[in-house]
Amino acid sequence: FVGPHIWRVSIEVRSVRLTTRNANVFVAYSYGPLRQPRPFRTNPPTLARRNTTVYLPHSFAAYTLLETDSALRDALDEPLRVELWVRDIYRKDGPIGFVEAALAPVFDRPWQESSSMPSMVHGFRVLDQVCPIVGSDTPEPRKIGALRLLVFLEDLGLPGQAAVAAVPAVAAVSAPCRARSASPPAAASPNACGSAPLSAGRAHSAAPAPAVAGDGAAASPAYAAAYELEIWRRAEEDKFRAYLVEQEAAMKDRVEEEYRQREAARSEEFQRTYSELRGVEAKVRQKLQELQGREAAIAAEDARSSAQFDEERRRAESACREREEAARRQVAEAQQELELERGRARRLQERIAEVEDDLAAAQRRAGDLEEQLEEAQLKLAKSPLAKAQLELEAARLQLREQHSHMQAIMASRDHFRGKVEELCARLLDQQVPQASPHPDSR
Repeated sequence: FVGPHIWRVSIEVRSVRLTTRNANVFVAYSYGPLRQPRPFRTNPPTLARRNTTVYLPHSFAAYTLLETDSALRDALDEPLRVELWVRDIYRKDGPIGFVEAALAPVFDRPWQESSSMPSMVHGFRVLDQVCPIVGSDTPEPRKIGALRLLVFLEDLGLPGQAAVAAVPAVAAVSAPCRARSASPPAAASPNACGSAPLSAGRAHSAAPAPAVAGDGAAASPAYAAAYELEIWRRAEEDKFRAYLVEQEAAMKDRVEEEYRQREAARSEEFQRTYSELRGVEAKVRQKLQELQGREAAIAAEDARSSAQFDEERRRAESACREREEAARRQVAEAQQELELERGRARRLQERIAEVEDDLAAAQRRAGDLEEQLEEAQLKLAKSPLAKAQLELEAARLQLREQHSHMQAIMASRDHFRGKVEELCARLLDQQVPQASPHPDSR
């Protein structure tokens, strides 16, 4: 295109979809290339439920610009930042997310024509996009929903073409009125051009009568009758207009009276409804106070129950810890006693082995002595009798000593074996109760 054109840039924030929460939302944006006198926002706020697409009311705005094609392309390269705000009755309105949308791709869309909008010289382009909403009330940005944005770009042509394109329809409507207004006064009617003002009729009636020509045709009876008829018509028109004024005044009085009565009835209805609402409000406030008192009592009872529960839990945990520590101590003591008894048993076993070794040695010694006794007996048979008897007595004496020593060792062995069996029985008796679960530990 050559030279600046008139462009109409229209933006519609059609719908919004939240995926993380429910909120009363509205959108707002301020875009420098559009030269907005004030930031745009949708109104009223709309309840957006989670994972539900809602359409925003009053979300369309159009802006007219006078720019060249290249200048408008450069201006629309700047992304449009649309902020999503939340309305809360308990807090100040605040943004919860934003969308950054690119408007320059609208120039890549094909031209479209519309027969219902003749003001477009070259047609229009549409950019329909769904943009992710990035959350702004969280430490880390994350997607909280999606927003559908439509951008319309209309070419209205050169400044002169836009004015000419808008004129024909107006001219076609006003031409018949100008044709009727150009007709002679005698052919005019009260309904000319749809709504002729009353002052026009008065101007016609106040106009001077046409001058009577000096020729004979002007002084004829037909001309006089036509003149009188015109004067009568104008007088009737004045009477009819006066009647219309009176009817208008009477109708105005009736309408005002009806409006006054309706306003009085509406005021009474409003006062009655207002008093009922005040009564309902007082009841609701009283119920709210009662609910708040009950809530406070429930909260206090809940706090007391929580404190008591925590105290009982601490006591139970302390008792369990004490029981566990006592059981661990008992187990440790039993294990120590078991180790001691096992050491004693090992020592007794070693002692018994030593005694058995001594017994074996004594038995071997007794065998040796018996062999010596036999040898002595053999020698006695060969030696003198007195010497043989002395040696025999000595051998018997040694044999008795060895026998008594062997009896003492066997008694000691039986004693230690009994002690070991008694200790083992005691250990088994102590381990059996420990293996069964304690009733308090449950």
